[in-house]
Amino acid sequence: MKTFSPEVRPMPSRSELVHLPSRRGLHRWEAALARSTAHVRAHLRTSPHPGVGVFTHSQVSGRLFETALTLHLLRREGVEPQWQQRLESCLEENLAGADPFSHLVASQVLGREPDTSARAALDGLLEGLRYGKDRKRHLLQVLLMELGVIPDVPELLESLPASHPSWHLFSRIYGAASRLILYRRQGRKVEALPEAAFLRETQGANGGWEQQALLTLVALLGLGREQPESFSRGLEFLEYLSRPDGSIPFIDNLHLWVTALSGLALEDCHGLPPGSLRNLGDYVLSHQSPEGGWGFTEHVVQCDTDSTAHCLMLLQEAGEPHYASAIARGHRYLLALQRPDGGYPTYVSEGDSEVTMTACVLQAQARWLPNAPHLREPMLRGLRYLVDRQRPDGAFERSWSLCETYSLFRVLWALEDCQSVATGWQTETLQQGALRYLLAHQHEDGSWGQTPDEPGDVLSTAYATSALSLMGHGERLQAAVRYLLSQQSPDGAFLSRPDQSGPRPLVYDEPLLGSLFSIVALSKAHRLLAGGASTHTHARKTA
Repeated sequence: MKTFSPEVRPMPSRSELVHLPSRRGLHRWEAALARSTAHVRAHLRTSPHPGVGVFTHSQVSGRLFETALTLHLLRREGVEPQWQQRLESCLEENLAGADPFSHLVASQVLGREPDTSARAALDGLLEGLRYGKDRKRHLLQVLLMELGVIPDVPELLESLPASHPSWHLFSRIYGAASRLILYRRQGRKVEALPEAAFLRETQGANGGWEQQALLTLVALLGLGREQPESFSRGLEFLEYLSRPDGSIPFIDNLHLWVTALSGLALEDCHGLPPGSLRNLGDYVLSHQSPEGGWGFTEHVVQCDTDSTAHCLMLLQEAGEPHYASAIARGHRYLLALQRPDGGYPTYVSEGDSEVTMTACVLQAQARWLPNAPHLREPMLRGLRYLVDRQRPDGAFERSWSLCETYSLFRVLWALEDCQSVATGWQTETLQQGALRYLLAHQHEDGSWGQTPDEPGDVLSTAYATSALSLMGHGERLQAAVRYLLSQQSPDGAFLSRPDQSGPRPLVYDEPLLGSLFSIVALSKAHRLLAGGASTHTHARKTA
């Protein structure tokens, strides 16, 4: 993959770096941005529950892994023959071009000889995974055993802990279900075991576990038809998730996270009609958990740092006085998660700190700092954590994203809001490292890939474009924007190679994200290169 040759030098001033495009070029950007904002606004929906506002409708695409597991479950239990046929047809149609791990699983379920070894596929999937690697390996090994891809490993049950302080609710459900699968393979009755009781207690009202198909499938594989009520309700949930092509997604939607993200993106480029931000805020407010956080969508018990930080920023941006108490609860929830190293984990305080989680929290805290001066000290600790975690090449670990440019973008976006707290040395260190990485790995067509050796894609390039704009670096920006504009669909959408992973490191696709992050990128680039009245985001509102 050809890249530009970087020229590493001290950070120039903003005026030195801005290369203004032609007026015609700016009009083209503005038209593309207008089409994309219209595309996102078309996903706004009024909540079916009266008085709780408007949300952005999110829908995750189907995935081969859950589709194959669903077919295996139905065959194992001898139910739903017509549904089995639909699933089998879906697997047959989508097998070509699948990633090695998904191809391995789907081939096994279809009764074909896999073209790769299970161990190589598993090792390839886990390569580079930093968080929960042993736990993910256990889960995937159990499922590969269940599917018959690998032989039984008797000692796996002994090496699979019943629980751990760092395990969040999702992990506890996976752990209990995995143990039941292994017990069943030993011929044991599982109905009366404590793991089975735990799964029955945590099943949601709509039959799923935490609104996730994979979590539900693993639970049903553990419980079996011997517990008919839980089993039938779980199948109803999976059938509800079924996509028109017969596939089963990892999750149905990301309504809360995408609503908050879309509100922030559209407000940043003035792309929301009057009153819309308040309507989005009312929806987010109605789904705050009693402990103060938010999950990725409705009816998810386990809150997470990323969703909570984005929901807080939306409420803060909306500036409604009656949001103030909810905002305060949200910040208390996040502060309780801060680790001794200054960083923030995704789910529970016993988990490992993560760069993108910390950056998102810092951004939410910085935008609320005038109302809560006590946030300054935790912010100082968080900034030190970010500086400590930057690699020599300027990048950070990828965390929940597959794109190395994502963590750079999130850190720089947080840094922009933290200027009243960050030291000059911290700002220069983070920016110099980020610029060094971005200049070294931009492709000749103006794009960036998920990693330096991979071809360019929309999301990786959108993150990098935003990062360059945040640093005022216009030298490579026009080529990046030209690449993004070349990828826009006639309906205004920016479709990208999938970037989300869940559970890490399994990839899934929410198609709207390409448009949302491209809106952020085009808005920030336009503001910089058009030489507008402000080179920073407009003034923040406070409740």
